[in-house]
Amino acid sequence: MSRNPNIVPRPLGLVVAFDGIEGAGKSHVATRVRALLPKHLRVAETRLFGSGTMEPDPSSALAGTLYRIALGEEAALDEVERQLVFTVAARHHFRVRLPALRADYDLVLSHRSSLTPLAYGSAFDEKIESLVRWTVTPLASEDLVLWLDIDPAIAESRRVSKLAMLGRQAQTSSRFQAEVNRRFGRLASERPWAIRLDATQPLSEVVVQAGQLITRLVDNALRQR
Repeated sequence: MSRNPNIVPRPLGLVVAFDGIEGAGKSHVATRVRALLPKHLRVAETRLFGSGTMEPDPSSALAGTLYRIALGEEAALDEVERQLVFTVAARHHFRVRLPALRADYDLVLSHRSSLTPLAYGSAFDEKIESLVRWTVTPLASEDLVLWLDIDPAIAESRRVSKLAMLGRQAQTSSRFQAEVNRRFGRLASERPWAIRLDATQPLSEVVVQAGQLITRLVDNALRQR
């Protein structure tokens, strides 16, 4: 039986998240993977912590405010307070933003995943990890998490260069980032839908590998439709 060509198919509503420590290449890979995807796919990009989604989003004002507070641009915060604000932003991301994007797009590429508040929060304070597991983790629903595993020393070099271009200073130390990377590894190993990509190799190769994994996910979803 042929399908009516005038009926627009329901969006696939897949969410793929790129994660890793600062300097791993998440945004670079996500942006270039999007350019390689089939043009017929309705694709959106969003950031877990940032000024809002890269698509029109009525919730972006709240996300942007939380982000500026967390960076200390609107109030002086200690590290624990900063992580608590990030936790609130993460809950908003998974409770409001991702469900809305899922309903409108075939594929949502998220810069950061539900692993981020766990990895960073627990590196600051184990109590924050417990809070995140209670408030954020039950809402998380990525179909695929691509963890960009990288030598923290290489990531640090990239991070310093990028921040210098933006005229900003690092909020965390290289030692802290190394601890976060270790925790990312533990968290990813506990989740079948999280896949490790070696980000110490040229990022062009990481883009190809990520593109292949995402294409496989989309093809499987189309076959099951």
